[in-house]
Amino acid sequence: MALHLRVIESQQGLHAAVAEWSRLLRSAGGAVFLTPQWITSWFAALDGAAKPAVLVVEDGAGHWRGVLPMARTTLPWGPLRLKVTDFAGAQVTTSDHLALVAESADADPVWECMRPWIDAEVRAADVLRFSGMDEGSMATRVRALAELPGLQVRGPVREVMPFLELPDSYERYEQSLSANRRQQLRRFSRRLHEQGEPVRFCTNDQTRPLDEVITDMTRLHSALWRSRRLPGTLGQPAMQRFVRLFCHAAHQEGWLRLHQLYLGDRMIAAIVVFHWGRTACYYQSGWDLAFQHLHVGELLLAHSIRCGIEEHMSIYDLLRGDERYKDHYATGSVPQVSYEFAARPIGKLRLLAASSRARLGRLVRRLRRESPVR
Repeated sequence: MALHLRVIESQQGLHAAVAEWSRLLRSAGGAVFLTPQWITSWFAALDGAAKPAVLVVEDGAGHWRGVLPMARTTLPWGPLRLKVTDFAGAQVTTSDHLALVAESADADPVWECMRPWIDAEVRAADVLRFSGMDEGSMATRVRALAELPGLQVRGPVREVMPFLELPDSYERYEQSLSANRRQQLRRFSRRLHEQGEPVRFCTNDQTRPLDEVITDMTRLHSALWRSRRLPGTLGQPAMQRFVRLFCHAAHQEGWLRLHQLYLGDRMIAAIVVFHWGRTACYYQSGWDLAFQHLHVGELLLAHSIRCGIEEHMSIYDLLRGDERYKDHYATGSVPQVSYEFAARPIGKLRLLAASSRARLGRLVRRLRRESPVR
């Protein structure tokens, strides 16, 4: 089978390729973070700060056999600006499960067709990065790039992706919880209903325009993180633009579940979940600090799990991070890895500095754990 590579380097080209890209993704499988809607929303949200470099492998008839969505950005490092090539969507939006999109039988020849471009890009960019990959065949292919001569390599940088396997009914899900956890959730619900105002769960634009709901969720999220003296992911204007753009795109495609919890007419919590295939992906949330003592965030998360079960999802993906609250829900986790490669001196220095900083961070955390409690 004769294969050839072309590289889409404009947003107009990406929009023109949506139908063929979607067809390949449906056939080959992959996460919502690899949909053309996600990628085009991301480029639009970054407003020119990232340039497309989307690798497409076609056969002799012009049919897509593989796509690798990459992007070129320029990132600050002290007084310097580094040219970084990474997966499209990796920066700002914390996309996960990033990978080559190809049928399993085509993956190896497709990757080999892409290799000359990748080998050249690692020399042209200051840093070539492959972020947020599940440990597996894609990570193995990327890891082999370390065999190229003259490269500085950082990785694997490891993270975890907790998930919850969903049973076929919410009753069975409740039975899987500890007795204490079941009692907690029922107590939280009872206390909320004792507040004297109607309690309502809504989704998407059932009661208000979608833009209004997104604005309120962003406000709740930002206030929550400010209370922790942190910006939060929605503190970035580009992330705010992305969430709004992709929520509208996902709503049009039927993937969006923007769950809301109201006490009277006041929205007191919101969660963004994407239903893609048979996976529900928890993405963003916010809740009203005035009602934090009623655990409204947990109640809405439990509601979103119930909705996932009722819509026959098999996995509720909690996505990247080992936050403690996820321990209440996760039944397993997917290991995730990232790699960085540099051939240029400035890129090599950047990777050495990042590795040293990571080692120092691990040492500090270990010393804190080992230090005696006073």
